[in-house]
This record gives sequence, C-alpha cells and structure tokens, in this order.
Amino acid sequence: MPENFDTIMSRLGTGKWNYMYFFSLGYWYFFTPPLVLAPSFMAPKVPFSCRTPTEDPMQQDFMSNSSPSECTYLETSVDGYQQEQMCKEWDFDNSTFTNTIFSQYALVCDRQYLHAVYTSIFMIGSLLGAPLNALSDKYGRKSVLAIATCMYTFFSIVTPFLPNITAVIIVRFILGILYMIPGNTGYNLVVEVCDPAQRSIVGVTIWLSWVLGVVGWGILGYAVRDWRTQHTIAAAPLFFFLTMLWFMDESPRWLAVVGRHKECKRVLRKAARWNNVQLPHEKDIDIILDNTVRDKSDPVYKSISSLYQSQSVAYRTGWRAVWDGFMDGVNTFLSLFSTAKLRLRTSITWLNFFLVGMVFWGLSMSGVSFSSDPFLYMVLKATYIYVRAIGAILDLVLTKLLHNAQSLAAFILVHTCFSGDAAYVPGEANWSVIWLV
Repeated sequence: MPENFDTIMSRLGTGKWNYMYFFSLGYWYFFTPPLVLAPSFMAPKVPFSCRTPTEDPMQQDFMSNSSPSECTYLETSVDGYQQEQMCKEWDFDNSTFTNTIFSQYALVCDRQYLHAVYTSIFMIGSLLGAPLNALSDKYGRKSVLAIATCMYTFFSIVTPFLPNITAVIIVRFILGILYMIPGNTGYNLVVEVCDPAQRSIVGVTIWLSWVLGVVGWGILGYAVRDWRTQHTIAAAPLFFFLTMLWFMDESPRWLAVVGRHKECKRVLRKAARWNNVQLPHEKDIDIILDNTVRDKSDPVYKSISSLYQSQSVAYRTGWRAVWDGFMDGVNTFLSLFSTAKLRLRTSITWLNFFLVGMVFWGLSMSGVSFSSDPFLYMVLKATYIYVRAIGAILDLVLTKLLHNAQSLAAFILVHTCFSGDAAYVPGEANWSVIWLV
C-alpha cells in the first residue's frame, strides 16, 4: 500500500494531464518578457533637440548658426538682447524608433526623472508583490493564479491606450505587483502536479520558455518600432492563457494538505483518466490523504501550516484578504532567519540572486551602453539569452550528476571568470564582450 502522497503522483506519471500544465504555464512565461523588459524598446532614450519658436525669423537665423542646449534656447528681443528661455517643445530622432514613451511624453529636461521612474517602477512593484504569493497557500494555487493573470492581462491591454505618463507609470507599478504572483504561484502549481522524480527537470525546463520569450522580444523590437503597437502585440496573446485556465485544476497536493479530500480525489481521477493510468484503491487513497494532513514533513504543509492554526480556514475577501496574504508573506520571510543555518543559507541565496540580477537586468536594460548602434544592442540581448538557454540545459545535466550546491558553485565560478575578463577587453572589440557576457 502506498504511504504518502508522492506515491500517488508517481503512479499518475507524466501524461496529457501534466503536459496541459507544462504547456499552459510555459505559454504564459513565453509572453511575459516583453512587458517586463518594456523599457529596452518601448522607452529607450533617443537623441533630441530643442524646437525653437518658428514665429521669430531672427531666432531661427541665430539658432541655425549655434549649438543650442537641449533644454534651453536663446531668444533675441527687439532691443537685440539675448535671453535664455526654457524649451517647451522638442524634436526627437525617430530614425530608429518611430514612437517611444520617451519621445511621446517628452521625458526630457525637468521631466527626465519620469523616465527613471518608469524604468524602475516595475521592479519596485515586484518587490512589494512577492509576499502576495502567500495568498496561494491560503486560497489555492489555481484560484490566485487565475485572479492574478486576469488582472495582469487587463492592465497589459489597457496600457497603450492610457492618456498620460502618470497613468502609464501607475499601471506599470500594478503590473509589477501582479507579475510575481503568476511567476511563483504558477511555478509551484506546475511542480506540484508533476511526477516527483521529474521535479528538477520540470523546474529548470519550464523557465526555458521565458528565455525564448526574451529572444522573441528582441525580434519584435526589431520588427515593430512603435511602442503602442509593440505593447498591443505583446499583450494580446495573454488572452489565450485565460482560456487554458478553464481546463486546469487546483493542485491536488494543496487540496490534500488543507483537507479538501473530496475535491482532491476528483482531480486525481481526472488526471488518471487523462494519463490512462490506474489509481490505488479508494480506501488506500483515503488513508494517504489523512496521513498527508498530519504529515508535517510535507513541504506544502510546512509552507501553509501557520495559515491554518484553527481547524477551519477563515476565508476573507477584499483588501483584508490581500493584506493578510501580504503579512503571511512577510512572516514567511522572517522565518527564513529563525535559525543560524537558515540565516546562512538565506543570505547566500539572496547574495547570489542579487549579483546575478545586477548582471542580467543591467545587460537587459542598459545593453545599449556597449555600442551606440541599437541593432547591436538587440543582437547582444538575443546572444545573451541564447547563452542562458544553453546554461539552463547544462544546469539540468549537472544537477543530475552533482549536488545542487556543487553545480551552482561551478556555474558561479565560470560566470565570474568570464564576466571579469570582459572588463579588460579593449573598447573597440565589442563582439568579444558580447561573447564573454
């Protein structure tokens, strides 16, 4: 007789039911990079110059023989005196990008801080949205995933039609908050529904679709140069994911841990039917589900046990539910520092992600600094992401051969060597830098 829930999932194996989750979440991850990396092609800084008043012929003659400031111009009065005036209109270089957020909303001079806000606000939202993943521990993986993806899709679609930069920044902040929920909750869901023996493989390969999505974003940025059109094309396919939610089920492991056994068995029967396998006897399943509720070693139980101190789950709605989810996430974060061993591992993991994040997002958002040619910038992004795909496959192989810590240390060492060498490459050898990073 099987003894734990993993044996049931192993019995289900990998079939059509599992592939539905793999394809659905992979589809979502593929189409999210354009909106995450939007500043690279939707809001790049382009050359601009002050547009002087056309009504003053003397002004035009004077300006034609001088190098005016980007933010001011010299106005010649009737007395012959020249006064410096602030520019109110600008001309932008649209030879590469026909229309960008930077040029459409004139994020220059005294408004240039808005460009920095637009570029960083998404990540600020992601920082605040990360603790909200605790909502999936309390209300279910699929439920939270469905709400977050519906909201994310809605705000993505309306962004190109917003009237001003303030509205665009506010919506981008909301998108940043929502982005973390499907990313992490969807990952939990797809790992929990797969064969336990395949979790490491699924955990790595599911993100390859995100890598390919970044490459696709580079192609889209090259083909379409108007930010509104880019945004619409990137957001429209997200609607198709919402139809996939209709066929997806709640995580059976989560249902088992929280005691919703009737729903859990219904999901398991559907999975067995789709995968064409036979489940254990119903009585054996009942015993396993009862043991799962009491199994404190189960990772899902550990993550949600603090949320179920009472026998019944106290469901809240509205902003109170969001606040509770946020505080649950904060409490979970604080628990990572509860012991000396956890503090060490948490600190090392955070340092690793911090340094890798600086390299990845720095190259993604500021790759144009390697060259003034924006097309080389696009090649840089595509090359870097392709290398990330190769690295993910190598990581998958090494994880099978070595311990996770050993493979991680090996990759960090190699990455450090190549990144360090890039700093000593001569400035004219741009392609060498591209291949090193």
